[in-house]
Amino acid sequence: MNKLLNVVICGWLIVVLNSCNQAPGSYPNAELYEIGVSEEKLIEAVNVFKTRNNQFTVPEDIPLLDGRRDSLDHWYHIYFFDSDRNEVIKTWVRGFGSSKTKFALIAVYDSKFTERWKFVNKDFSQSENNEVKKRFEDKILIPVKKILQ
Repeated sequence: MNKLLNVVICGWLIVVLNSCNQAPGSYPNAELYEIGVSEEKLIEAVNVFKTRNNQFTVPEDIPLLDGRRDSLDHWYHIYFFDSDRNEVIKTWVRGFGSSKTKFALIAVYDSKFTERWKFVNKDFSQSENNEVKKRFEDKILIPVKKILQ
């Protein structure tokens, strides 16, 4: 009986410890960027960015809207349209206190919706993943940070 109990406990520990390698939450593979402003200021900067660069605004015929899904949603979802690549970029922001916000790059979708979302740090090869992150940083993240200065 003690052997069986030991095997069960060891098996349970292996399962628990292996599950600790994944980040908690709905977006465990997201690429996170920490921005030193409140969530409200970051959202405002993103809106200014989209107004100044309307090629990054998602076309009206694509049913993806920025915002929270409901009053319990932790994330403020933001979608960008990369007109050069004809792709939708899914991100979210989430504030942590009054002076720190996480800006997450989550996934990319071709705007024709012929494929599924391709998640960053999961569905791309390493070189493709690096390219996706670099494009996001150069085209969106850096310009948004400049607006915040």
